[in-house]
Amino acid sequence: MGLPLEVNGATREVPARPDTPLLWALRDLGLTAAKYGCGADRCGSCRVLVGDAPVASCQVALGDVTAPVSTLEALVDTPEGERVVTALAGINAGQCAYCLPGIAVTLIHLARRTSPPDEEELLRALDAHLCRCGSQPRILRAARQALGGGRQ
Repeated sequence: MGLPLEVNGATREVPARPDTPLLWALRDLGLTAAKYGCGADRCGSCRVLVGDAPVASCQVALGDVTAPVSTLEALVDTPEGERVVTALAGINAGQCAYCLPGIAVTLIHLARRTSPPDEEELLRALDAHLCRCGSQPRILRAARQALGGGRQ
């Protein structure tokens, strides 16, 4: 018997212990957009939405999840997700693209707000993500385009 987890609009049974990191549970369900990076909430590659908040799924225990989880697999099919992914792809924002799923989740979260973030808010939100390829200028350009705020 597993633990129930509401993910991407459906309740699934996860055959795992309550102390299992949410990231591993998601990947065991075949949801692989969230990546294992640092395992310490320092790179952002495992970012998902829990409720309406972007969280590092490597740091949240499955038993502590009390709100629905949304992964990039479902978020790309929303208007905000489509806008973010189109901007990232249109600018060829990722070199290796390992970091992009977590960045996209954060940008989709920002795009759902009633007003676009200012430049400081955007930089602060993306500061939790580590791009090891040096694609940050392109990522920022795509973020600004998708969110309609900040400088281009």
